[in-house]
Amino acid sequence: MIIVRRILATGFAVISAGLAAAAPGDAFRELDKDQDGRISLEEFYVTGPPPLHPRMRQVFESFDPEHRGNLGAEEVAKVVDAVRSLQPKLDPAVDGTFADIPLQVHAKSKRAFVKARVNGVEGTFLVDTGTSDTIVDAGFARRAGIDFVEICMTITGGNYGKKGDVVSLVKLPQMEIGGIRFRDFHAVMRDESKKRSDFEGQLDGILGANLLFAKPLTLDYKNARLSFTEERSKPADFEFDLLPEYPKVPVVAAQLDGTDIRLMLDSGAVIGDTLLINEPYHEALRALAGDASAKDYQSKELRVSGKLLTSDKRCLLRPFEHSVIGAVFFASHRITVDRPAGKIRIWAEPE
Repeated sequence: MIIVRRILATGFAVISAGLAAAAPGDAFRELDKDQDGRISLEEFYVTGPPPLHPRMRQVFESFDPEHRGNLGAEEVAKVVDAVRSLQPKLDPAVDGTFADIPLQVHAKSKRAFVKARVNGVEGTFLVDTGTSDTIVDAGFARRAGIDFVEICMTITGGNYGKKGDVVSLVKLPQMEIGGIRFRDFHAVMRDESKKRSDFEGQLDGILGANLLFAKPLTLDYKNARLSFTEERSKPADFEFDLLPEYPKVPVVAAQLDGTDIRLMLDSGAVIGDTLLINEPYHEALRALAGDASAKDYQSKELRVSGKLLTSDKRCLLRPFEHSVIGAVFFASHRITVDRPAGKIRIWAEPE
């Protein structure tokens, strides 16, 4: 079960925002750990080792022409002003042919993969509606010449822990997927080289919601296609509102045996034909099960807007960030996520 990526889902704390409040005056003295009246790069960049952040180093060193390795209060204030603009641009500009894109759907896990090209270098990327932002593998980033780290951010939430860890973001001038061009956006760079049971070779990254939902997205696993257009072949079997408080990932208000839950549709979740139910709902479901320590719950029905979406599902009661329906559901339905309209439309496919 791949849950690590959800560390990105609840957002980041931007380094430069903290530094903007940190200079000059008393905050400057707080940064000056060795109390020498000047600020070194190590003191300035308080959230991680400076080699992780070349752009920050460039800005800092541009105000240090004598290469002393530290700055006074006035220069630190100027650096803060300069780095305030170092915010990630996660939403890409989009253009191109908008033709259907072939999907590779793994027979067992039901996760889907597509080919993408950056600077002429082709890679294979997981299609993951449960990841907020696109990720590129560090090795692929080096091969494609996009490994210059422009921004670092700290993890402030997520269900994998390690809050406070630093993630690095790189600028992609363009990523092309089947004739569609996503331009001028940042992606998270991290190591995705670990061996996977449902993928042969090297996975080069993960397509997250910032790309997938830039336009209305249709995932049609039966016909092995992804389309950045709305499905209009016939009326949908279900049409639900997306919850606006989750602006990136697709989350709907659902009822599980009468218990109100928030349910995320996550094409990257390898959980078989089960549901993941997160902690806010454990007590209610354990009461229904009659077992205060139950780890699983056998549900009768899952409804959204009063309509029966699925039934007789085993529910895993785990400490995740979201309740999740996973990749197997995508394999048995055609799904359009229309983020601009705030809608999700679902067609039940025949067996």
